Amino acid sequence: MSEPSSQPSAPETQEKKGLLPKGMILPLVIASALFLENMDSTVLATSLPAIALDLHQDPIVLKLAFTSYLLSLAVFIPISG
Repeated sequence: MSEPSSQPSAPETQEKKGLLPKGMILPLVIASALFLENMDSTVLATSLPAIALDLHQDPIVLKLAFTSYLLSLAVFIPISG
């Protein structure tokens, strides 16, 4: 009969790892931020006529506000880090 081994079994020797490899976290965060920024602008562009109707304004008038909002996002998101 064999004697019990003093070495730990394979599952005990492996370190526990997270769900994602260490090098994948930063690209995933950046991709998520870019996706949310694009989703935000798409939702606003789609809902702009309804917002204009509720404010009793012409949608063309609100395009200036929409453009300035997107321009401020493009400037201040990289600055904020």
